[in-house]
Amino acid sequence: MADKKTARKRKRKSAPPKKMGRPTVFDTPKKLLKLKHLMRMYPSLKDAACFFECDPSTIELTLKKNYDMQFREFRDLHMGHTRLTLKQTALTRAQKGGSDRMLQFCLTNLCGWKTRIESTHKGAIKTGVSGDTVVDIMKNPKLAAAMLEVAEKTAEEE
Repeated sequence: MADKKTARKRKRKSAPPKKMGRPTVFDTPKKLLKLKHLMRMYPSLKDAACFFECDPSTIELTLKKNYDMQFREFRDLHMGHTRLTLKQTALTRAQKGGSDRMLQFCLTNLCGWKTRIESTHKGAIKTGVSGDTVVDIMKNPKLAAAMLEVAEKTAEEE
């Protein structure tokens, strides 16, 4: 019987000690990778904490420790993949789908095209024409462009 008691004591002593404190949420590289993939959906800090079932401060501390970044910086860094995917999808729909609205959207937002011509002239234009005549001229785009050129030339000469 004495042999059984000493054997039990030996088993207890040989077992590794348990770690004290809270279990860590991001203890493996796979979980950090999950966090990176979650950032592609642009979650709030509360949403990310709910997803990992932890406190928001846990995520902030983990990012500070592993990446030396704040949550917003980390999220914006990993949103690039999503932005590129959205642009690629929009361009594909505009080219293959034949949607004129999508094509216009892509040209204006992705390519920098303008749908309206902006005047380079700044300030008031001095003309010897009455207000009603100016309104009539502005209704006709060709006359308006010609009038603007004339006014700009006279402004340069003065």
